[in-house]
Amino acid sequence: NSGHQYVYSGGSATDIIIDRFGNQIVYSGGRVSNTTINGGEQLVIGGHAISTTITSGGKQTVHTSGSVTSTTINNGGTLMIASDSTGTDIVQNGGGAIITDTAATVSGSNTNGEFSVADGRASNMLLENGGSLTVLPGHSVKDTMVG
Repeated sequence: NSGHQYVYSGGSATDIIIDRFGNQIVYSGGRVSNTTINGGEQLVIGGHAISTTITSGGKQTVHTSGSVTSTTINNGGTLMIASDSTGTDIVQNGGGAIITDTAATVSGSNTNGEFSVADGRASNMLLENGGSLTVLPGHSVKDTMVG
């Protein structure tokens, strides 16, 4: 309980399980792969995370020009991507939540097909189970389901 792992520039971590109350912080230049988030949190602060699975109660937070690739959000899991950060090849399964805004860059698939947020435009987003999309001034959204 309440354990922490810090991955700094030049460092890497693979095959990590983050349980409830645990967290992993990936700083700029750090790289992690094959992480399962079971109720804890992974903070990608300028670093890069590849092949992450978020289960119920888990959260992946990406900011400060962080990036994630191939994150799978399962029922009850949450992916939060800040406006200066990027998520690609995201798989949003039923009940998974995405929190982001239209200044972020996010793409992947959900139960309705392919979705994207890029260049101030969002399309085919699925906002459920606490998910949200903030539409900034001058930006636009189409074909989005809020449920």
